[in-house]
Amino acid sequence: MGTPKHDGIPWAVAVFFDTYRNDEENDPSSNYIGIRANGGPPVTRWPPSRLAASPTLSVRLKDRKVHTARILFQPPVLSVFLDNSAAPVVETKVDLSIATDPQGRAWVGFTAATAGGYENHDILSWSFERADVSSSLYAVTSDITFPRSACLPNRNLCTPEQAFIEPRGAGGAGYHVVLPANLEWGASIPNASGRPVAVTNAKGIVCWDPKAPGSQGCGGPAGNGGAAGAGFLSQDNPAGALIMRTRDGRTWFSVNGRSGDAFQDNEGFYEFDVEIK
Repeated sequence: MGTPKHDGIPWAVAVFFDTYRNDEENDPSSNYIGIRANGGPPVTRWPPSRLAASPTLSVRLKDRKVHTARILFQPPVLSVFLDNSAAPVVETKVDLSIATDPQGRAWVGFTAATAGGYENHDILSWSFERADVSSSLYAVTSDITFPRSACLPNRNLCTPEQAFIEPRGAGGAGYHVVLPANLEWGASIPNASGRPVAVTNAKGIVCWDPKAPGSQGCGGPAGNGGAAGAGFLSQDNPAGALIMRTRDGRTWFSVNGRSGDAFQDNEGFYEFDVEIK
């Protein structure tokens, strides 16, 4: 068959039930659960980058007993529960759009590997459910496509290297914008006369506090509720909200994060349409 151009499964998010400690991969133990992800083909590698791993497990995965696992995705948090545990044994923020096509479709399945070793893996039963979830978070869909290889490395959520601005409509009054979360006032459009600007079709997930537990510190374009308060670009708007300002002949856009060096750690992006009235 020849040698494949890229090892591993590209454009994938995977939950690893790992029972062998690979020192070269800095595995935490020989008994842990990890969440890994691969980006586009230019950065595909094996094994894929580890987003998170369980510090300890109360059971041995290879004790020859039946174990039950439940994997739950509540944007943008992927959680893994083991043997009916009330709390997840591992969870992390993840951008599932790296594993889907433009229509949001993806394959779901299983694979296993032991290299030079041997283990028997049996899946006795499994099910896949899509729950109806009410949330202020939005999965990113896109009419403009930028290469996934343009996402910055070492981020759980795809964070573009730069803003993308595409003119749309006649007369230069309309634009489609992709705004990286880590760029403070990182995208702008010309607006010499300071006319009102309307934002529509805003989508996306950003984390302005990636280290916060669960979905705390993450949100959609509307932000997370009350006023952000001191330290944020706009104290009166919710943290994480898509905000804008007009000055010096341009209208600028930003995620409402904490100003300063910490802004560079933000993850994700917003995507939206703009019309100058």
